[in-house]
Amino acid sequence: MIFRLDHAIHDNGQYEDFDAEQRPTHHAGGLTYDIPDFPYQDYLPDIMEFDGHLERLSRTDYPRTNPTLPLMSPRMLQVCLSAGAFPYEAHPTVIHGHGSDVIDSFVNVHLTTWTIALDLDRTLVAQRDPAARRMARRYVAIPARQLDEGENLDLEAIEVLRIGVPEADLPGLFRMEQLYGLFCSERTKQACEEAGLRGVTFTPVPVPLGQGARPYLQGFRLVSAEDLPRD
Repeated sequence: MIFRLDHAIHDNGQYEDFDAEQRPTHHAGGLTYDIPDFPYQDYLPDIMEFDGHLERLSRTDYPRTNPTLPLMSPRMLQVCLSAGAFPYEAHPTVIHGHGSDVIDSFVNVHLTTWTIALDLDRTLVAQRDPAARRMARRYVAIPARQLDEGENLDLEAIEVLRIGVPEADLPGLFRMEQLYGLFCSERTKQACEEAGLRGVTFTPVPVPLGQGARPYLQGFRLVSAEDLPRD
């Protein structure tokens, strides 16, 4: 099983309550560091600057930023590397608090290669049934390979996910071209939990019924188990 890394929501439940917000720069608004083969180093300032809640930042290894960036503590980076090496660039940051208080204890981690892991022929995604009436909410499962070329997979629509490589061969952290997000295996999840890392949560793929957008569909899967093709 693989997991998407997500940020823990604060006790106040406000998703828009960020730990740090990036200071504007000429290119800052369009740089999200989620495309491994993009030359971000050509646009980076020497040090990425943020304004943030320093007390809150002292209690997390994976801060929520605006825009969403792969900031993490050096400890979290080392724990993930210990679960499986991966190529990356670590960009230094400075986060300003009130007055002259600053911290520089987080790095922006840019993974520099894609990981080819998905078995697109055996991974099944839900699509609206073209044969159903226009207002009918009926879905069918199709192999991910049949999606239009260049179309990313919807994490919420994956009914069955199949990995085409042994899980033991997956890097500690990885990105896949067809699926948006930062991912890890059970091995990395366990290493992070054993290390007591804070502020990071792990969402299984496929997304369980009680998470994500599916509860608005009364908690049912988009395609029933009976209608899924047999593996």
